[in-house]
Parts: sequence; C-alpha cells; structure tokens
Amino acid sequence: MLHAILQEHRSKPLPVDIEHQVMTNTTEIWQQGQPQPKSCDPVFAYWQKKGGLSSKVAEIRFWNAIEARNFGLARYAQKSITDKSALRDADLFWLVRKNPAKNLTAKLLNKENPHHEQIIEYALKRLTSSDLHAAITRWLQLREQLDLNPVQQASLNRYLSIKLATRFDPQALSLIAALDPGYQDNEVTEWRIRLALSEFNWQETAVFISKLEPHAQNSSRWQYWLAVANEHLLGKRQHQHFEKIAQDRSYYGFLASEQLKQSFKLNNEPSQLPAALKAELLSHPTVQRIQELVFHGEYYYARQEWNDLFPTLPEIKQHALAHLARDWNWHSQAIMAAAALQKWNDLTLRFPVQYHHLYQQFSHLSKIPLTWALSITRQESAFNHEARSGVGAMGLMQLMPKTARQTAKKQQEPLDSDDQLLEPETNIALGTAYLGQMLERFNGSRIYATAAYNAGPSRVDRWIKARGHLPLDIWIELIPFNETRRYVQRVLEYGVVYDLLAKRPARLLQDNEVDLLTLSLLYAEKTGSSNSQAF
Repeated sequence: MLHAILQEHRSKPLPVDIEHQVMTNTTEIWQQGQPQPKSCDPVFAYWQKKGGLSSKVAEIRFWNAIEARNFGLARYAQKSITDKSALRDADLFWLVRKNPAKNLTAKLLNKENPHHEQIIEYALKRLTSSDLHAAITRWLQLREQLDLNPVQQASLNRYLSIKLATRFDPQALSLIAALDPGYQDNEVTEWRIRLALSEFNWQETAVFISKLEPHAQNSSRWQYWLAVANEHLLGKRQHQHFEKIAQDRSYYGFLASEQLKQSFKLNNEPSQLPAALKAELLSHPTVQRIQELVFHGEYYYARQEWNDLFPTLPEIKQHALAHLARDWNWHSQAIMAAAALQKWNDLTLRFPVQYHHLYQQFSHLSKIPLTWALSITRQESAFNHEARSGVGAMGLMQLMPKTARQTAKKQQEPLDSDDQLLEPETNIALGTAYLGQMLERFNGSRIYATAAYNAGPSRVDRWIKARGHLPLDIWIELIPFNETRRYVQRVLEYGVVYDLLAKRPARLLQDNEVDLLTLSLLYAEKTGSSNSQAF
C-alpha cells in the first residue's frame, strides 16, 4: 500500500498528511525484528532519504531482532546506531552472548536499564542449554545483587524451576526451594508435587499440595493425590475422600470411582430445548444459508455466517443452534458452541459419533478398541474431517503426512497424495492402523500408545526407560509435556463417557493397569497379593 502511494505521487511531492502517514507506518515496519520483503526497499529508500532512519529507530530494531533471535538482522541494525550509550549496550549483548558463564556479571549490568534485563534473560536461557546448574547459580547471584523487576524475576524463577523439574534433575527440589522459597508460582508448586511423587515422598506431597492456590488445591487432580498420600501416611483408607472426588466427571473422578469399585458419575444433563425453537431457527434466512453451506461442504463460508449470527442470539437460541449443527453432522462447530456456552454436561452435544461404521470396521481390522479410536478423534479434531494443525497434521485423527505414508506402506494401502488424509475413510483406516502399531509396540498398553500418538514413540521410549518403574498413575502424572499429560488423561476420560453414552460396560483402566496404580501396589504389598482386588 505504501509503495502504491509513492508510485501515485512519484512526479510530485507528497501532501503533508500523507507523507506523515508514510513516514510513521514505514518506521513501524522497518523497526520490526523480522526481515522485510524486497518489495519494501523502494519505500525504505524514500523513508531514509527523508530522515526516517535515526539512531533510536535502529536501536529499537536491534533489540527487536535480538528478541526474535535474528542475529544477522541485529548486526545490520547496529550499523545505524550512533548513540554511544546504545552502542555500549549492543556490544555488551554480544560479549555476554559469546560467553555467558564468564561475562554475565553484576558489575557489567545496570538494573535500571531495560536492555540489560533483556540481556540477562537471553544469557541465562543460553547458559541453561549447556549448564543448567551454572545458570541457576548465576541467576540467584544476580537476583540478590541487582534487585531486578519483580515480573522478570518471577518469569525466570518459573523458567529455571520447570527446566529442573521436567529434566527430573536429582537436585531439583532443593534448587526449586531456592528459586521459589515462598511458593509464589502455582505451576512450579505443582511440579514440586510431581517430583515428590516420583520419590514416593508422601509427607512432602501433602505439604506441597497445601501450598497450592485454593482453586488448584481443591481440584480433583490434587485432591486425588492428597488422598493417596494420606493413605500412605495414615495407614487408613480414604474412602470418604475418594467418594467426593468420584462425583467429578473427569480422569481423576473416574480413577477414584474405579479404585472404589463403584459406578462412574456421568452427570449428563440432556438439553430440554422446546421443539419449536429449532423450527423457529430453521426459518431464519441466515440459518438456512448455514445449513445449505454445510450440506455442500462449504464450511469456511458457513463459519463466517455462523460467527455473524451466533453472538446476536439469546443464549437459549445459541444452544438450539448448536444442536442444529449437531443434527447436520457439523460436530466440531457444535462442540465449540457447547464450550462457549459452558454446557459441559450436555454430553450428546459434546461427545458425538460420526462415521461410526468406518470406525467400527477399521478398529476391528486394527485390533484396537472402538472407543479408543473415537476418543482419540474427539481429542484430536472434534470430528472435523478438514482439520489441519499448525504443524501439518491432517484430518479426523490428525495424521502427519510422513506418518501416514509410512503406515500406508506397512499396510500396503495406496496413498497417492496428502490430500487423501482429508477423506474420512482414508484417515480412519490409517489412523486406526497407526494406533494398532503403537499398541503392539508398547506391549498392549493403551496408556503408552496414547502418549506416543501425541508426543511420538521415541519420546515415550525414553520416558519409560527413565520412569517406567513407577506406578502407572504416577507415570502419567510425571509426563513432562503438559499437553501430552492432558491428552492421555482426556482420551482415557472420553473413553468412559463414550462407553456410558452407548450403554456399553465402561472401564477407565483394564485390570492389569489397575494392578499398577499406586494404591493397588500399596495394598498388594501389605497383603502379599499381586491382585488389584486387594485394594
């Protein structure tokens, strides 16, 4: 646009207001930390000729480029910095970057200089990759000597603490105690609990749970682990505590129910929408257009129409519109609407089944549970067969093209193009086949296979090698990736929901998996039995 303005006025001076707009906008673009396309060069040339490039503007671009880790661009921007103080800051960055262990010292830094805060953060993270303990030691010194910005302190305390925890560093608990002595960071405290679990330190587990913020402390996750800790500490079964947790429709609620050997609480609240409400909505011109677009598979335009209409409706009509989307098999939109409306207990809306015959057929061929494949799909794409992730995963079961090609080759199935992964039959056939491969690779463990489907089998191999000796519920809790831990727990939880909705016998875990839970092992040890019934 700026180039077009210059072209339009190339034979005469720009009007004052337009020139001001061009100069201001060009400055904003030039000082970004990313390289700009060649097409911007004529505008930048005009801007520089008119005096737009100052030392201050170059300084801003330098630090933006450092933040974006575009070091070549930072070197380029530095050539236009003339202010001596700004040049000293830039040179200090390169000095510290070259050898953070040697040059990141308080005597070179000024706590009043925001660029020095940026240098500290970058250098510590760089040092962390090579020597985490050295980075922590240096940070604790700087934190005491410089009295830095509290926000930056909290950020670096969290960063270093979670690095320690997720690497399961032998000194993690003692070092985290130095980084966050006042239990200020809830996420860090949660990792302290996990580390205590990994060491079967039930006293510390209970103490750390008591340090959580109330909303986290009262969650079914940490109430479950508090009950487990108390069983070990007190030698008394925590039936009442588990009964309370079991009221929750969640992984931990189902885990508590299964250990109590009682039925699961589904807490389903089917919608009681008046029948006339859908009919009224179906007479709305926009709803008619949405329905037609969905029928023809034009989901992009259907979503545009939906996004214009949905916010204008009262809540009861929004809920009814979500059920219409379900009727049209537009399940991903129905699920998103249910979340927006917080209709968490409208399970017919939130847990659809589409392409049931395909899932049944290919689950049987791959020798995996039907419910498992449905739960994976619900978590991966919410039954959106056109789904594409930011990293390239495609379709209902969000297969990466490379994985799909390898699976197709093993199955001796044709896969002529990646776009075939958007076809439900192809996607389900290869997705279930890959799940079957993961199940076989991990000796029939759905837990490990589910984690592998999300994080990759090589990572899961490493996690098993490092912590596979731990009880199964602790192993799941200690999955170092938050996303993968949530993924595994949700897939297990969704499996129970799907089975209950279909009136099939429901289990969160199989008998051999229940045998590997913390409390099952505790009571098996006490009774000398390996049978989970001892619990």
